[in-house]
Amino acid sequence: YWRNYDFKNDTDYQFVNMADVVTAPTLQMKNWAMQQWKIDADCIKVLENPFVENKLFNAACTNNEEHTIIFYGRLNVLKGLITATKAMKKILKNNVGWKWLIVGDDGTAADGKSSMKAWMEKELKAVMKQVTFYNNVAHDHLPLYLKKSSIVLIPSLFESYSYVTIEALCAGKAVIGSSGTGVASLVQHNVSGLLADPYKSDAWYKAIQQLIDNKVLRKILGEAAHRYALSKAEINKDIVGFYKNLEEKVR
Repeated sequence: YWRNYDFKNDTDYQFVNMADVVTAPTLQMKNWAMQQWKIDADCIKVLENPFVENKLFNAACTNNEEHTIIFYGRLNVLKGLITATKAMKKILKNNVGWKWLIVGDDGTAADGKSSMKAWMEKELKAVMKQVTFYNNVAHDHLPLYLKKSSIVLIPSLFESYSYVTIEALCAGKAVIGSSGTGVASLVQHNVSGLLADPYKSDAWYKAIQQLIDNKVLRKILGEAAHRYALSKAEINKDIVGFYKNLEEKVR
């Protein structure tokens, strides 16, 4: 996504090429496979990933009045942290009462060698008093950090199906996600969250500032997000039905 890519050498493509049936968890992933791997549309069935309601994430719901923004996930370029960091540098400078929690293990920066965390710390040097990094956080502990936050950033350059997104929605947070990725299949813009171009830091700055300035909107989006996440549990019936039908066909 930021380097040269030869799909024929991609092991995922090679496995897909051997498959009798191909499913994609989102329309965005199907479109990506069609464009990048030259797979015919009729060969791919969109079937969402399963989601089971998690009481720990339910318990993270608040009125979203906290002056804290959170990102959680692996620290690397693919997660959109160059765009997010540039936007948050400006956000924190202009909103001194706000904080940014960054929860996740370190990965590599754009050069493929150095530390992403080190790059972020350097970029955020002027506002580091408002930034806290956490690593080695167990999944069951994530809701504790979400509960401290009102806004969740999901700036990924690519997502097939984002469990981070569905968890953040389940926690009733005001989510800002990447347009044109699998995140957009879960976040309805201006209804259950906001979407922004993952390559444009100005778009992320505007979206974040919009939520900072409007705590009522944060609450409304969070409530809609929580309702939507709970409704997704019904998709499990469709998944089971699809594979049962497939099993009967191959017998």
